[in-house]
Amino acid sequence: MRDAIRVQHFLGIDGVMPFLEWKTDDGCDKCRPVLNYCLLSTWSGEARDDPRSRLVTERAHANIQKDGTYSVVPRMWGGLTNAAELRRIADVAEKYQVPTIKLTGGERIESF
Repeated sequence: MRDAIRVQHFLGIDGVMPFLEWKTDDGCDKCRPVLNYCLLSTWSGEARDDPRSRLVTERAHANIQKDGTYSVVPRMWGGLTNAAELRRIADVAEKYQVPTIKLTGGERIESF
């Protein structure tokens, strides 16, 4: 795959997958991030990043748990927030029926 990317000067996933006769049109959750990484690391500054191929931790600031659910840690610069932001966090927790919200020692709020 890396040789094909380098020799053919592929700059996007849409060129590599057909060339290598990928078995599925969209790839899978394991191969797409690897392919995206290889493109970006081979042609830094030239290759097209594919946001769909980013791991969920990079896209949503979430961490997958052993049971398949996610913990979401909203970004709070310097551990600071305000009432409006707290309300939005509470609204999301209610909307998605988040059972646990935790304040961490690192001044963050984690939703499980």
